[in-house]
Amino acid sequence: MLRVFVLFVLLGYQNIALSSDTSNNFSLGLVSNKEEGLFLYTDKATLAAQSVYTCFNDATDKNNNRCLSLKGDDFILSDKHNVVYDSVDDKTTYTFFYNKKLTQLAHFMDELSISVIYPNNPKQENMVKITGALNQAEIIFNTNKVNITNCYSSEGIHIFNKDDINKYHLYYYLGFDVISDCPDALFEE
Repeated sequence: MLRVFVLFVLLGYQNIALSSDTSNNFSLGLVSNKEEGLFLYTDKATLAAQSVYTCFNDATDKNNNRCLSLKGDDFILSDKHNVVYDSVDDKTTYTFFYNKKLTQLAHFMDELSISVIYPNNPKQENMVKITGALNQAEIIFNTNKVNITNCYSSEGIHIFNKDDINKYHLYYYLGFDVISDCPDALFEE
């Protein structure tokens, strides 16, 4: 019985030690600015106590880029049935609606933007930067630098870390057929 207790304590301590460093812990999201408002697609089932950082890039005027830091608590689950299952990484993509009006994004209608979602911890200041467009972006989150790219499968778009396909990955269902150009490695287990 003592062995079981000691093993339990050691394994529990190991998990605490490994998960205590959240300084580079974030998730990917996609934001779409539509006439009805701002929508966020992510594999996180809730955005409570999270921060959402996103940047829209103006292809014609780099001085007109818009980066926003939004509270996850201001997003509501759009529709409980509006979820998409991604068999590549066995995750579900949820749709959230931003419940506030954003007039500063009027120029960026019908565009998709990469987002960084991370825990809102008032005791820790995070440095977040997104540069580039959807097909080739760089995310810097504290000391972690991630190169993001995208590809198309038969009905959706995959956003992923091009240096480690299995690390950061998000699927967005387009609702229509497209020509697939994803690398085979994305679908390998």
